[in-house]
Amino acid sequence: MKLVLYGLLLMFLLVWKISIEGFTSSPSSLLEDVKNKKVLVLFYNTDCGHCKTLKPEWDKAEAKMGDKMVAVDVTNASDMAVKTITTKFKINSYPTMIVLDNGAVTATYDGERTESALVSYVESM
Repeated sequence: MKLVLYGLLLMFLLVWKISIEGFTSSPSSLLEDVKNKKVLVLFYNTDCGHCKTLKPEWDKAEAKMGDKMVAVDVTNASDMAVKTITTKFKINSYPTMIVLDNGAVTATYDGERTESALVSYVESM
């Protein structure tokens, strides 16, 4: 019985964490995570000054838009999954935001980096 309760508690905490922090994907699971979806994807590096400025605005917008926005941390450039995904989508600077529709790039977002602008853009996709 305790095991079941611990399992339920763990599931609750994971769901709560995702709902608070938004949807973050790993470089290795991005394509599976966005399968059959149209999403705005942020590729960011935690050491990048522009990324540090954008991330709080992104997080606020993502909290409103849910799984229509996905952040991917590509800080570990030596990771083969990071190399593969950044090469596939031609990501060579950070932050970079692209629209993926069922895994295919349909647009690059170059608009304002504010919560309201991001929300408006995602609502219009």
